[in-house]
Amino acid sequence: MVPTKTIGKLKTKDFLDTDLYRVEVELPEPVSFSAGQYMSINVGGSIHRCYSISNPSGHTNILETFVDVSPHGPAYKYFSQVNVGDSIELIVPLGQFTYKNSKRPAYFFATGSGLVPFLSMFLEALEKNEGKALHLFWGVKNEKRLFAIERLEALLNQSANFNYQIYVSNSDTDTNYRVGRITQIFDDKIENDIDAYICGGKEMVEEVREKLAMQGVSYNQIYHERFY
Repeated sequence: MVPTKTIGKLKTKDFLDTDLYRVEVELPEPVSFSAGQYMSINVGGSIHRCYSISNPSGHTNILETFVDVSPHGPAYKYFSQVNVGDSIELIVPLGQFTYKNSKRPAYFFATGSGLVPFLSMFLEALEKNEGKALHLFWGVKNEKRLFAIERLEALLNQSANFNYQIYVSNSDTDTNYRVGRITQIFDDKIENDIDAYICGGKEMVEEVREKLAMQGVSYNQIYHERFY
């Protein structure tokens, strides 16, 4: 799939919280992409920002993503001002962080909007009906930063092979989720013949990658995407 520069139209902009939007872009022609790939959006002048695609993989002219605009830089200004119906310049599809077909259990580690490419990967895995376990560990700063919970619950109800745990690192009140960081799962030994996918900030990615390796997971079976 060759990346293509195109002009789309903003179809949807849902305000989820101070720094998070759900965005849909309608393209003039359908594009094909793999689960885990992303689009690059021009947010002003020569400035581009990359956003993972949350749709099921395939061939479509409407791409969905969740846009985290913190810290408040060019993307924050752009998405604060752009309106439904406005033109959007983008390049799609991009990236090599894609779902791999195998019979091994899959572990997914995400912080913040690092969840987004996994929304697409989960759907592909369940569609392929490989019968393997899918384990998600998702960390957020606080409960206000949670999104797409209804999708995770739908996946949970759809398949007994899918499960997830949410970790909240800063919680001043009682929470229904675990308090702490996703790396706490390594307090216990986990299986090592797995495929592992990691997406989020550089420090988290490197920490989880090394902890997986220490538990015997081959580097060749660890895939990652750093957001910053």
